Amino acid sequence: MSPAPASPPRLDAIDAMRGYAILGVVLSHTGQWTKPAATWAAQFCANGALGVQLFFVASAFALFLSNESRHNRERRSVADFFIRRFFRIAPMFYAGLLFFLWLAGTQPRFWAPRGVTPLDVGLTALFLNGWHPETINSVVPGGWSIVAEVSFYVLLPFFFRFVTSRPRALVLLVGTIALGRVAGDWLAPLLTPAYPHGYEYLADNFQFFWIFGELPVFALGILLYYLLRDRRERPDARLGWISLVAAAVLCAALLRQMHPPSPPPFPAVVLYGAAFMLFGFALHQTHSRVLVNPLVVFIGKISYSIYFVHFAVFQFLYLHWPQGLPLTGPTATPLAYLLVLTIAGSISYLTYRVIELPGIALGRRVVARLESR
Repeated sequence: MSPAPASPPRLDAIDAMRGYAILGVVLSHTGQWTKPAATWAAQFCANGALGVQLFFVASAFALFLSNESRHNRERRSVADFFIRRFFRIAPMFYAGLLFFLWLAGTQPRFWAPRGVTPLDVGLTALFLNGWHPETINSVVPGGWSIVAEVSFYVLLPFFFRFVTSRPRALVLLVGTIALGRVAGDWLAPLLTPAYPHGYEYLADNFQFFWIFGELPVFALGILLYYLLRDRRERPDARLGWISLVAAAVLCAALLRQMHPPSPPPFPAVVLYGAAFMLFGFALHQTHSRVLVNPLVVFIGKISYSIYFVHFAVFQFLYLHWPQGLPLTGPTATPLAYLLVLTIAGSISYLTYRVIELPGIALGRRVVARLESR
């Protein structure tokens, strides 16, 4: 047994999935800032918010792949898994928490109409903010997706042990869909107080944000792993292109489901997850250098930093140009998009090098030391 387990293979296609995911997320917020004149353009931008679900599919797939690489190589596999995950996500998350507390303070805001309390901050720091509408997204912008990811990590050792085949992955998918509906009907009302008129969005979005609303999407990432496991050595490009077309058709059919600030309905979230599973399958099967190109792979590598940094960039831009850039016409949104990506990408490359990579390296050293005992 090796005292210092090797890192799992890092596939460009996984980074490409993350790259497309963050490109969609940034596009959605650019559309909110610039407010495209054409209805179809506004709808297209709004649907970019579902890039978070593509992140979830990619995450579940990548974690099952890394578990395969490390199988039987670690004596404390569960503890090692949580240590690696903590040092992967916590440093940048805590940096974001401190920065946004400094920037926005504790004053009332959209996701915390009564202000941010010390309890909100404490629960967020412990990744326990996912159980109430006024804590799940109030301290760190976009923090709901991080707590959903961490909640999935808690369940992963169980999934690693029992979801060991494609049929079991299908059973998990069906089970999480049923659980999501039951939790939405019975558990969510217990956690969401009766909000007065104008604040109902807190309870509505909570059922989209929390782990029960996203578990089927993670399950689709696990299913993607089993769909690809036996095809890694013999990819089928034709099947990959068919999968890509199917993903595009499904996304086009769902295009009208996003109406911010209203969240998409639960069935639409599951169907988007299915489209992203097909998209991930296509990226791994076609081996297309157009789809999996160096630029989108690079963006995928720094996507975690971009996720936090682009919120700060937009806060700065809203402060100076609350109605968008002083431009009109169809080029306003694309130019604003390129501006935000350039600024956020440049800063994120630095935070990736200064915060993320040292955190990852520290986690590996901790695991290696524990394994060597």
